[in-house]
Amino acid sequence: MATPQQSTTTPRAHNISSLTIYAVALSILSGVTVSFVFYLCFGLIAAVVTFVLYSLVLVGMYGCKPLIEVVCYPRYGSLSERRKGEVDEVRVSGINRLMEGVTMTVQQEHLMHKAMTTTTATTSKSESSITSATVECSASSTSSCSCTLEHIISSLESSEEEEDEDIEFGHQDVLTCHSSVQNDDHDDDMTSTCENDVEHGGIAVVLQLYKNDEEDTASASSLATETVETEYTHVCIPCLGMMQQCPSSTTTESTTALASKDDNDVSTNATPRTREVPINCPICLSSYEPQQSICYSSNHQCPHVFHSECIMHWFVEMGRRNDGIIITHGTKLDESSLLEYTLSCPCCRQPFVQSELLHKCADEKEEKNVMDKIENRITSKVTEVEEMEEDEEHEDEEHESPV
Repeated sequence: MATPQQSTTTPRAHNISSLTIYAVALSILSGVTVSFVFYLCFGLIAAVVTFVLYSLVLVGMYGCKPLIEVVCYPRYGSLSERRKGEVDEVRVSGINRLMEGVTMTVQQEHLMHKAMTTTTATTSKSESSITSATVECSASSTSSCSCTLEHIISSLESSEEEEDEDIEFGHQDVLTCHSSVQNDDHDDDMTSTCENDVEHGGIAVVLQLYKNDEEDTASASSLATETVETEYTHVCIPCLGMMQQCPSSTTTESTTALASKDDNDVSTNATPRTREVPINCPICLSSYEPQQSICYSSNHQCPHVFHSECIMHWFVEMGRRNDGIIITHGTKLDESSLLEYTLSCPCCRQPFVQSELLHKCADEKEEKNVMDKIENRITSKVTEVEEMEEDEEHEDEEHESPV
């Protein structure tokens, strides 16, 4: 009986084949891992090198401050709406404090119309025509007739009916006198009659001129009335760069001396303290109305005037676009850091508030804060001393009182 054949494969051969498979898989996996780690490290190194190069370029162009701001502090656009409101509130408060010295409320007497000067010129012209006519009449009456100033005044004070009769009578007598002088031989009686007639005629001419001047004056008055009823064109404000004082609760000695110096210069040179500007705001194009607040520049080179709300909105938007360091949430906002940009005029782009004024106001604010702290400390110490004295008095009274 035949026996079954045994397998020629051994367990050792199975182990060799399994190890081969494991070795191949391990080599593939290690290769992929090494490649991934290599490329990852290479990518990280490339990113670091790129960031370093970009930082060096940024520092070379603008300095270290922009890099610190980008890395450590967020900009206005990345803040929450609540934080934006807090930033805007602090900025508006600081701008209001700086603009306090160049802000005024429009009153009715500040509004004016340029055509009023033309009306005045027309009235003065009418008065000058009356004066010149009187002078001419006086000269003619002196040479050709015996007309006197008292006679003219008495004739002017007569009634309208008498004036009309004198005018008609004067014109007729002038014509009669002219014809009689041409046809007659200039005898004495006719000459005296003609002189009297010429006298009446001169008075009549003066009365006619006076009547015409009254009509011109009436028309000028009606023109003035129409001018008042029309819209105003200009508003009267202080001159360029005229600051009352730096906006603070107390006036320093330097500010007082500067104000007195300005007053002396104005009184000596007799320069005007006010100027006339157009009544329309360059930002909103609407006119200034009574009881509205307007702002003018403290810079002598900037003549523009705006509504307080309009220029405030402009400065706030400018601060949002040119923000410096914005302190992160939970910390106190610094007014000086929020105003680290030039408050420029929207029309001429010149500084609307002088930098000297900004530094001066900041110094005065710091000085005022220091004085307030010192005053508070003194007040607290005095209060403590008074309380201690009261306690000692109460203890002495208790000891002295009988049991």
